[in-house]
Amino acid sequence: MEGSGLFSGRASGIFADVPSARENSVSLKLTFLLTVILFVFELILMFHKDHFYNALVYISIFAIVLLGYFDKFYMKFVMVNLAISIVLDFVWILAQASVR
Repeated sequence: MEGSGLFSGRASGIFADVPSARENSVSLKLTFLLTVILFVFELILMFHKDHFYNALVYISIFAIVLLGYFDKFYMKFVMVNLAISIVLDFVWILAQASVR
């Protein structure tokens, strides 16, 4: 894989050659671990839930860590998609609720 990220010689940013402190931080590693756990739960839940938008959002979060996408526009893009996936989850919960 060419470019920047965990799998390249350049382990920082989209265009940077030197890793910064925020890319090697403990909070980023914890975020990645939490994303892996939530992604596994999402894959199990997909046997019952039809839409896969959340899985696409998790993959975009993986791209932040693995590919080094520390771009401001990409971060905003991921945050907007994360908010949309949360809204879709609440809509799914309301649609599945049995109202008597």
